[in-house]
Amino acid sequence: MPIKDWLRGLEAYSPPSGEGIEVVLDLNESPWPPPESVIEAIVRALRSSNRYPRREDVEPVREALAEYAGVEPRHVVIGLGGDMVIEKAFQLVVRPGDAVVLPESCFSMYPFYARVNGARVAGVTLSERGEEWVLDWQLLLEIVKRERPSLVGIDNPNNPTGSIIVPGEGELVELLENAMRRRVLVVLDEAYYEFSNVTYVGLTEAYPNLLIIRTLSKAFSLAGLRVGYGIAHPELVAKLESLMPPFLPKPSLYAARAAIEDRGYVRRVVEVIVSEREWLRERLKMLGLKTYRSSTNFVSFKPGIDNLEEKLRERRIAVKSFRIGDYKIVRATVGKPRDNSMLVNALREVLESG
Repeated sequence: MPIKDWLRGLEAYSPPSGEGIEVVLDLNESPWPPPESVIEAIVRALRSSNRYPRREDVEPVREALAEYAGVEPRHVVIGLGGDMVIEKAFQLVVRPGDAVVLPESCFSMYPFYARVNGARVAGVTLSERGEEWVLDWQLLLEIVKRERPSLVGIDNPNNPTGSIIVPGEGELVELLENAMRRRVLVVLDEAYYEFSNVTYVGLTEAYPNLLIIRTLSKAFSLAGLRVGYGIAHPELVAKLESLMPPFLPKPSLYAARAAIEDRGYVRRVVEVIVSEREWLRERLKMLGLKTYRSSTNFVSFKPGIDNLEEKLRERRIAVKSFRIGDYKIVRATVGKPRDNSMLVNALREVLESG
């Protein structure tokens, strides 16, 4: 089916945004709902929702996730969103007063769980280099040696910049070797793997101190059903599972299995988002805005004027702004073509009015 026909077929599914916002581009969600196969699976789950999930509800999902990731099922732990797996990783190794090493700007749940567990954050500089943001890898290694943290968290691609910040496998192995000698857990967040095609899953067998985070919230269009998973050495998986709640919601489990089985839908979602992402980047550059290459489902750019987020919200468009060192950047999720056009038109209007 041609992509344009497929898009038109989904327009009817657009939910109301709420809070007076018409174009929701601040949470990095998929702009499209899950496919009918997933909806049907959720309905099947609801018919038996008077019963708690059984092992036979969970294990097929674990097996499907493992097959998708290219690992054995014993390498997979399932959580309510990737952030639950992150939470349990913090609970497992972080104690009050410990150091946690993070990029100075990263997925917000990492510093949140550091605070909840009474840890102090040692930030690693992100530097602007052309159309990319680069993590100071040498500084990261030095901080690990100096601070002896209990956990290092790296989102790759980075949120909110969209940049790949792990230089390569050699550098990651060097970090893992240093971390293992110091009993440090390295959490590598691959939430945007479907857009970046960059993964280090193959290192989990050799390095029991590596935990990779994945999610079905982005490319799989399941943000509202909260399904995420970790990939790690079986010994680490067993420790994480000991901290997990006993039950996961049946609708989420059924939806996850159906979504993984319908990978053609995911491929179409990714294809369209990547195409729209590059279209959006070019239009932002034409408006004179400094933009950054992205390996995710969002675009980051320098706002050009103060209070851009607020001015767009006045026009019923939601984006999110961040500060990295002395820089302020804005992150806009890639939406449907209509959403992206509305963002560009609103930006043009705001910039022209000053």
